[in-house]
Amino acid sequence: MTPLDRLRLEKAAADCGFERTPVLLIDGGMELRSAQFPESVLVHAEEGGYRISASTAVLLDDAYSSSIFVTDLDQLYFTLQRASAIARTMPNRVANQFRREKLLTLAWCAYHHYLMSKLSYLSRTNCSIKIGLIEF
Repeated sequence: MTPLDRLRLEKAAADCGFERTPVLLIDGGMELRSAQFPESVLVHAEEGGYRISASTAVLLDDAYSSSIFVTDLDQLYFTLQRASAIARTMPNRVANQFRREKLLTLAWCAYHHYLMSKLSYLSRTNCSIKIGLIEF
């Protein structure tokens, strides 16, 4: 892969939602990743275009092969944008994110309630407790 190909791929990846630093592979390809989803896309610069494969075949909209070949940057951008959009909206991805956030909120509320009950108990019994530099 030439430095120009690498620069083009890095720019396309960032523009299409793969914001994490691309990983250069031993075989000359580049692994594109995102913090928004766990799937990755592999791109190899070849004579006349780019060969694209994904960690999950559904990202490429092509159930018949594990990789596709695109001949120009417009097709590369389209394919990477589509893969990113599919990865962000895969079934249950949005629902699972909602569940995680709800569980974190519930856990924080339970912890807050626990602390408040302990502080209430301490105030009723005229005891004190020191947490860090603060004494209750």
